[in-house]
Amino acid sequence: MSSEVSAARFVELIGRSGVVPAERLPRILAELGYEASSSSHWSARALADRLIERGLLTHFQAAKLLRGRWIGLVVGSYRVLAPLGRGGMGMVFLAQDQRTASDSAAAGEVGGVPPVWEGLVALKILPPHLARKEPRMQERFEREQRYYQRVQHPRVVRMLEAGEGQGIRYIALEFVPGRSLQELVSRWGRLEAERAIPLFAEVAEGLQHLHEQNLIHRDVKPANIMVTPQGSAKLLDLGLALATDEPPPQDIRIAGGKGYIVGTMDYIAPEQARHATAIDHRADLYALGCTLYFALTGTPPFPGGSKRDKIRWQRQAEPIFIRELNPVVPPALAELVHRLLAKDPAQRPASAWQVREELLALTQSMPSAVALPAWSAQETVELFDTDTVGTDWWEDASEPVSPTHPASTPNTGEWNGAPAIQPPPLPPHARQPSMPQSQSPLVWTLLVSLGLLLLAAVVILLRSL
Repeated sequence: MSSEVSAARFVELIGRSGVVPAERLPRILAELGYEASSSSHWSARALADRLIERGLLTHFQAAKLLRGRWIGLVVGSYRVLAPLGRGGMGMVFLAQDQRTASDSAAAGEVGGVPPVWEGLVALKILPPHLARKEPRMQERFEREQRYYQRVQHPRVVRMLEAGEGQGIRYIALEFVPGRSLQELVSRWGRLEAERAIPLFAEVAEGLQHLHEQNLIHRDVKPANIMVTPQGSAKLLDLGLALATDEPPPQDIRIAGGKGYIVGTMDYIAPEQARHATAIDHRADLYALGCTLYFALTGTPPFPGGSKRDKIRWQRQAEPIFIRELNPVVPPALAELVHRLLAKDPAQRPASAWQVREELLALTQSMPSAVALPAWSAQETVELFDTDTVGTDWWEDASEPVSPTHPASTPNTGEWNGAPAIQPPPLPPHARQPSMPQSQSPLVWTLLVSLGLLLLAAVVILLRSL
């Protein structure tokens, strides 16, 4: 392509970026048969393809370098490999800890460079331009970092470290290989009860740990639950978490507040939709109920509609009974789900640990875990590695974003607006709470019918006279 750099420039940018150590680059190029004196015989694309084949570059890295972009491909001690996603508070990349991978390099890999699948982490980045334009984002980033420091539990993703490199703030998180519950259900269908029970017992265990650390997650949903190939659950993302042992920020744009909603509308608790910080741990239990409903039926309790619609439904509508959508769900499990979905927090289970105990009590023996095909770390990299453009977080967001990549759809996790005044139409899988008998549509229908019959009788009587 005419917009791509020359082979000589491509080699220069590799060295400047740090994705391949500059002192090892000549040896690698020599093994590929590349010589600077004959660089005109090479295209940058051909050289990139050779490096990708040997596992020395990812498609994402190569695409950036071919377009002349090199800043930000290494942040601190981490090589940025591929984008995992983007939200309102930063971007998350699959990255490689070069310190962890250095032992592999010393063992004799090609050119002394470790394969890209060694030492993987999930690297959350606060884009510098976003930090400059939106100071509240920096405050949110610092809050998330502090909250991760409280957490140490096998059912919650761990923070490995936080720091700053090249003026870029980052949080390095444990990378969890697997699929999100959202993807699991969307691709392979709803979970059987005997598989959902142990999975959600682990999620409840992770939530209990957060609550004991005085943290409310505030964004429990299928996309934030990872299922490993071994069938274990990990709770992700403390970006919207709230600490109950410290006062909320005065600026409601940081943590939300009355009139500034924070959360995901398909899974948000009614009280959180009213006032984002006037809640307790039971808001997470409601979201857990919505997520379990999704896992067992393949749909959230209130699908469709606008954000305003969803807020009103979460506050006032009752979801269709779960066994009407999936009759094989055990009655006791269905009853637990609907208790979790109680509009009044006092009617929900008292704690996440109680939810865990009730789930495990539903079966006499430990059920089978959610089985997923195993895959290697290399396949994990290849799963996410594309030549996607539009993820230049280290620059101002002036570059168009490709609409085909998941990372190109920002989800701020927040919505600032008043709820709809008029009731919206009901969602397909919901019903209004029971109305007083005087307001029942059936009563009105009968009254209208009787009135019409009476009118017809009067007309007939008058004609007979």
